[in-house]
Amino acid sequence: MDAQTMQMKQPDEILTPEQVAAVLKVSLETVMRHLRAGEIAGFKVGKLWRIRRSAIESLMTKES
Repeated sequence: MDAQTMQMKQPDEILTPEQVAAVLKVSLETVMRHLRAGEIAGFKVGKLWRIRRSAIESLMTKES
């Protein structure tokens, strides 16, 4: 089984806004602004934002 097939079978990792900021090398405020504007796909668990790693990866490939 190749790496891509294994990755497809694994559940998508859920990240916090702080983790997304670290991955994208931007400030937490920038991530929060993009989440509120709907520019980064995320969801709320209570009052806390969560973002799927696949949403960030697709954002990075879209921007390239």
